[in-house]
Amino acid sequence: MSNITSAMRLAGDANSPIIFVGSRLIQLTTSNSQGQLVPVTGLSGGVSSKPQANDLIFVHFAYGDGTDRGGYITGGSNPVTIADEFVNDTYDLNFTVGYTFYDGSKIYMKTDGSGSGSNSPVCLAVMVFRNVDRGNPMDVAPSIKTQLSNPNPNPNAITPVTSGAVIVVGGYNASNVIDQTFTSPDLDNFVTIGSSGSSWTPTLGLGTKEWSGSGSFDPGVFTWSGATTSSYVPNGAVTAALRPRSPS
Repeated sequence: MSNITSAMRLAGDANSPIIFVGSRLIQLTTSNSQGQLVPVTGLSGGVSSKPQANDLIFVHFAYGDGTDRGGYITGGSNPVTIADEFVNDTYDLNFTVGYTFYDGSKIYMKTDGSGSGSNSPVCLAVMVFRNVDRGNPMDVAPSIKTQLSNPNPNPNAITPVTSGAVIVVGGYNASNVIDQTFTSPDLDNFVTIGSSGSSWTPTLGLGTKEWSGSGSFDPGVFTWSGATTSSYVPNGAVTAALRPRSPS
């Protein structure tokens, strides 16, 4: 059982504690023109290998492409895209972040009609959480940050408002270096993956932190493993806070 799972079960006096169900990573050398199916089984690091009905499926999707592809999430119940960004540098980065509630249907990350390029390397991370409030899953507005000429994402701080909130932070970049990773000493349940595809190769990292109950939380910098510190590598990050479900 992960540290955050046991800690969350002791938190949230008036609310049902959020439970980290698990995570999964995939990387592809090319993108799928019909959209990328989000894997929701084979989860690890939490309490189960698969979701239950009404679990929140949180998806982070990074892909290297020289065109703004206009990404979005579909499927599940009440899908919401909270970030869709194109960071235009020498190596161009697209990233899309969204969530939906699990209802047994297939979930996809897609791009708009002009996009869905067939040669864009992809990294995808999914995290699943239980006992997230369905009416207001985001405790406060998510914060999005992009940077040019820096391979190391530096996500914005966030200040939740609800006891038992869980912060989820993603960071991404695109470069010409394959199979790289990030490290983050400030986050729990941290997972990371890099693509082995050619050109505009993305790296993705994703982790969590239970809010202390007061003040803001600064996720700190994600440190990239790439040997180069090229001034042409863009990055992006999303900081979000999940609101726990009130007891029924």
